[in-house]
Order: sequence, then C-alpha cells, then structure tokens
Amino acid sequence: MKSFARNLDVEFNRKLDQERARIEAHARLTLGEEFNRREAQYKAQLESAQREAADLKRKLDQGSQQVQGEALELSLEAMLKSAFPFDEIVPVPKGVTGADLLQRVRSASGQLCGTLITPLCVSPSRAIPTSGSPASTPPARSQRRYAPRSSKCTS
Repeated sequence: MKSFARNLDVEFNRKLDQERARIEAHARLTLGEEFNRREAQYKAQLESAQREAADLKRKLDQGSQQVQGEALELSLEAMLKSAFPFDEIVPVPKGVTGADLLQRVRSASGQLCGTLITPLCVSPSRAIPTSGSPASTPPARSQRRYAPRSSKCTS
C-alpha cells in the first residue's frame, strides 16, 4: 500500500510538473507575441514621428526662405526709394505672378515716364551680385526688362 501511495504521489507530481511546464511555455509564447506586437507598434509610431519631424523641418525651412525673400524685397524697396526719390516704388501683392516691385519712373517735374518691373530672384545662380564680385557686371541687353521709352520724359 505504501508503494502504491508513493507511485500515486510520484505520478501526481510528474503530471503537475508537466502541467506547469505547459503553462510556462504558453505564457512565454503569449508574452513573446505581446512583446513583438508592442515593438512593432512602437516602431510604427517612431517612423511616423520621424516623418512628421521631417515634414515640419521642411515647412520651417520653406517659411524661412519666404521670410528671407520678404526681407530682401523690403530692403530692395528701401534702396530704390532712397536712390530714386522722384519715383514711385510699389510692392506687388503676394500671390500675384510676375514682378515683386513696380517702379513708376517720374521726372523731376513729376511727369510719369514709364514703369520698371522688378522681379526678385533668390536662387544662388540668379542672386543680385555684390559690388566688387566678378559677377557684378550688368546683364546683357537682351536680359534687361525696361518699359517702352516714351518721348514725354526729357529730364
């Protein structure tokens, strides 16, 4: 009887150990799947955040270029007004294609002689050269934009 009870106890412990091992394996598998799912979710969130950061940086750079262009336009407008006090310098509203500034050329007596159209270029290849640089030569005659000459303006 002792041996039967002992065998029964050994068999019970063996089955208990097998069940524990099965439960542990299932728990590991479930935890591994949960970990992989969460890891994939975090990677997706990280990639999304990186794309959004790149988009925001691009928009910030674009805004910065726009501000630089506006500052250049204001600077050119002030320079033209001081260099040509009789002329009327008019900024073209945003969103209008073409010129950035219109310069209505007037004689000393105030008579309108014509209009100059001033487009601003901020690309390095077409930027306004600084004095003393090799690129400070004026553009070729075919590249200049002038209003038609008028016989009204003599002074």
